[in-house]
Amino acid sequence: MRKPISRTIIALLVGFSSVAYAESTAEALKNFDLIGTRSTDCATATSRSTYSVPVIGGPTVVTKSGQVSFERKIESAVRVTDEKITLTTIGTRIEGYPVGDEIGKRFEVVLQKFGKKFRVIHNKNGEINDDKAAVT
Repeated sequence: MRKPISRTIIALLVGFSSVAYAESTAEALKNFDLIGTRSTDCATATSRSTYSVPVIGGPTVVTKSGQVSFERKIESAVRVTDEKITLTTIGTRIEGYPVGDEIGKRFEVVLQKFGKKFRVIHNKNGEINDDKAAVT
């Protein structure tokens, strides 16, 4: 009687261990090496985005350009390939900008990795960006 039960337990353990593992948003950001501050052009540093995963709360990205600061909550981060990630964000705060119409709006962006640099290849409007969108 013990053999069928132990075989069943082993079969269940093997079955559960082979279930596909889905990365969390924080894990996807970390594994894609996106955590930290990125700049559209390190020489001029006109715009900087800081991706963070705090201990308490969800992942965020804060983009600063001049006196304007946009904060977005990262709802999801899904690695499409080892070189591409899709981020879905929601605007949560704006400073230094007269109109706050970005708050509550959902954005989607696809980043592609080129060595240690990243490039925005798709944004919420489906526009393809040029080389100026490269971030380091």
